[in-house]
Amino acid sequence: ASILTGAAGIGLDKFGSGTLILSTVNDYTGATTVKGGTLALKGIGNIGMSSVVNIENGILDISGRSMPIAAITSLAGTSSGTVELGSKGLVITNGSTEFAGTIKGTGGLSIEGGTQTLSGVNTYTNATEIYGGAKLALKGSGSIASSAYVGFISNGTLDISQTTAGARVAGLSSATGDGIVALGSKTLTITNGSLFGGSIRDGGLGGGTGGNVVIANGATQMFSGVNMYTGSTTIEQGGTLQLSGDGSVFASSGVVANGVFDISAQSTGSGPGIKSLTGSGEVYLGGRNLGIVNANGTFSGVISDCGTTGTDCFNNSTGGSLTLSGGTLTLTGVNTYTGGTTVGYFGGSTKLIVTNNSAVGSGRVLLNDAGVFQAGADGLTFANRFEVSPSYGTIDTNGHTMTISGVIADQTDPGTLHKTGA
Repeated sequence: ASILTGAAGIGLDKFGSGTLILSTVNDYTGATTVKGGTLALKGIGNIGMSSVVNIENGILDISGRSMPIAAITSLAGTSSGTVELGSKGLVITNGSTEFAGTIKGTGGLSIEGGTQTLSGVNTYTNATEIYGGAKLALKGSGSIASSAYVGFISNGTLDISQTTAGARVAGLSSATGDGIVALGSKTLTITNGSLFGGSIRDGGLGGGTGGNVVIANGATQMFSGVNMYTGSTTIEQGGTLQLSGDGSVFASSGVVANGVFDISAQSTGSGPGIKSLTGSGEVYLGGRNLGIVNANGTFSGVISDCGTTGTDCFNNSTGGSLTLSGGTLTLTGVNTYTGGTTVGYFGGSTKLIVTNNSAVGSGRVLLNDAGVFQAGADGLTFANRFEVSPSYGTIDTNGHTMTISGVIADQTDPGTLHKTGA
């Protein structure tokens, strides 16, 4: 096999409908352009020194290489271009271009440097790996939804801010605190899940704020990093979002939990905070405290320590509690958490509306700093111990009859109780 060489900047153009096979290590440094047919790398065939592979109309086929990967500098091309991986991996060492075609096969894709943009629907099924300092940008209808997962080595970045309608990925994987996902104003949907210790945030190449995250039916995704995106966090029925270690979605506008929201393995302070909680799914507290700082809706699901069996959560433990420190939250489910409920915290308008006798589990209820405990139905009876703080708490019967059969006591002397409602 002959080696293709050339003066600095001289490249290779492939014309015609046939197949050109390169089976040795070539050292030309100009662009490689496929204008028709197939350019196939076979054996040790290598064009890694070429400045860019531009597939205008045709195929780059790396499936016949004897090595498990093929490295190129950057990938460009139109929607008429295809990369055939077979079972091999394509490595991009210094991406700087946009590829609108399709990467297919059972192999994977690694971005080791630069910024590589994909604007086509790719169907390869192995992993997508992004290394420190490198960026994979999805644009327009760009998709890597078929990839097994997106893995981050050091602080690589996945940027979906330039997509038309967001992006779907099987999972985000980073066991350490590495990895950045830039949403802009778009929605990232996770369809299978993994462990991600990096940070999901707004912004990115396309700018924008209010990015959202969706955990789809069938997905179990764990976050152990501090996420900064400001849109909603939606857990679909059949999906699970777990927070562990320092994992947080506090910057998110709210959690819509129609699946499982599990904070039992979270370890920061007194537990993770969220802006608001709505939905009809389940919340597993374990022994943690769930703080809600700006509630604005109804949660009709079940809040428990560890589910119906007591062992459904990631970190099996008991004594989970709920703290409502702002806004209005309505609880309509039969909740079983055991660590108590606090309503009101450091001023502000805080109201908890309850519609059944088990809405606040079995622990004490602390009415603190003008917090309001309001009946949302008639004939309610609570056997919980109630405590009131010196900054006073309020029980609002709201025109209903409410029975408190437990003790009402001072949190600290003297506690002050206000009763309102007709």
